[in-house]
Amino acid sequence: MTLCCLNGVIGPLDEARISPMDRGFLFGDGVYEVLAHVDGVTRARQLHQARLAQSLARIQLESAISIDAIFADVDRLLAASALTSAKIYLQVTRGAASERDHRFPAQITPTIFVMATAWSPTVLGPQAMIIAPDIRWQWNAIKSTSLLANVLIQQQASEAGAVDALLHRDGWLTEASTSNAFVFQDGALLTPPLSDRLLPGITRHLVLELARKHGLTVLETEIAIDQLPQADLVMITSSTRGLVPITRLLPDQTIGRGEVPAVFETLQADYQRVLHAHP
Repeated sequence: MTLCCLNGVIGPLDEARISPMDRGFLFGDGVYEVLAHVDGVTRARQLHQARLAQSLARIQLESAISIDAIFADVDRLLAASALTSAKIYLQVTRGAASERDHRFPAQITPTIFVMATAWSPTVLGPQAMIIAPDIRWQWNAIKSTSLLANVLIQQQASEAGAVDALLHRDGWLTEASTSNAFVFQDGALLTPPLSDRLLPGITRHLVLELARKHGLTVLETEIAIDQLPQADLVMITSSTRGLVPITRLLPDQTIGRGEVPAVFETLQADYQRVLHAHP
């Protein structure tokens, strides 16, 4: 039985109920986080807390929410679930109002939902992706629950036989639909600089730390989408996928020699160690 915590109450997921007037349901008016809980430790907890606080501030909801209380719910749920390794999904919406109105209600209580499901980290081998226009909204640095564009992009990638889609705006790489993107090129690790166009990924942050520790040249710079086939390797990163090597662009392009360089394998091995250590 999968358990969840809805507004502080722990119970079976299939018995949880929200109002149809919840603004998360009606407008996607909310934010979320996805965390990896590995061997009894919630990985990069402090980084996720900070990002959640930033998202809440961007949607003007920070004053109504206690980050500590939310993560106390996470801890209680994990204890009740008896899961040592899990994927944690937490979501905060503005809550349910008496009428459907785009404007913020004067008085409203946020809805806080946490779900933990059994999960264990896996190491993925070389994958293929497609390239697609970035059709999402302009504030992707907010981890918003408004994900219709991401859903459509993921479906397009799935139907093409790809793990995801590399997105671009006017020919410049932003990220993937659910992951940050990196390029290995001539001994350097490149990734687009943080901006409202992309999410400040937790795994992105950790990978940059690891790369610098290994003495890699790290460049946060604009990357032309048409340069990707000439790269040594493309990589996507996320909290649940980890580090994923991309060696093909569908329908018919190979990235570099179609091989995974040793530097990627080193970073991937170090990242697996970080899974068990980062606070």
